[in-house]
Amino acid sequence: MAARAGGPYGRGNFRYTSYFKQRTAQILDAQARAAERTGQWAAEQARDLAPVDTGELRASITYTVRRTAQSFAIVVYAGAAHALYVELGTVNMSAQPYLRPVLDQIGRQYQAFLTDEMRKVA
Repeated sequence: MAARAGGPYGRGNFRYTSYFKQRTAQILDAQARAAERTGQWAAEQARDLAPVDTGELRASITYTVRRTAQSFAIVVYAGAAHALYVELGTVNMSAQPYLRPVLDQIGRQYQAFLTDEMRKVA
């Protein structure tokens, strides 16, 4: 008996491959949404923790989400010229960290958001 074109499952393989591609795309979309939500959360938390004198530091805190080959990179940063001095301190001024406390929690927050997004996919 000759084998049918498309292997032992015939044309059914196409359906499974298509389903797998759809699910993979949905998972990547969920990861992207979770990364975006985490970036927003991190920037808001850092703004809340940042000391305010003129408001320039707080206003300069933002984030970007970059797609890498295997995952996403969430970059939270402050663009004010004095941001590093406030975060780390100087000889004349003690440190007032506003990014480090957020970065310590960002992994757990991403996992929580990713769990939530994956439940929407399932």
